[in-house]
Amino acid sequence: MDIGTNPVKLRIACCRRQREKARTHIEQEAWRAEEEGLRDAALHRDHTDKYRERSPIILERYLIGFQDARALMRIAKVTQLRQSTGGRMS
Repeated sequence: MDIGTNPVKLRIACCRRQREKARTHIEQEAWRAEEEGLRDAALHRDHTDKYRERSPIILERYLIGFQDARALMRIAKVTQLRQSTGGRMS
C-alpha cells in the first residue's frame, strides 16, 4: 500500500501537519504522541508503559493513535479478504 491508500500512513501525515500548526508545546507533544501510537501499532510494538510516566493527556493521545491504527489495520484486513473472495465471506 502506498501512502495514498494506507489509512495509518494518512493519519501519521495528518498528525505531522497538525503538530506543525500547534500553538503550544503540549499540543505539539499530544500530536507527536498520537503519531507514535499509530506508528507503534503498525510496527506491532507497544510503548504504553513509557507514556504512563507522562501527562494523562499525552498518554490518552498515544492510546488514541495506537487503538485507531489497530482498528484501521483490522478494517483493511477484512476489506482485503472480501476483495480476494469476491465479496463473499463464509
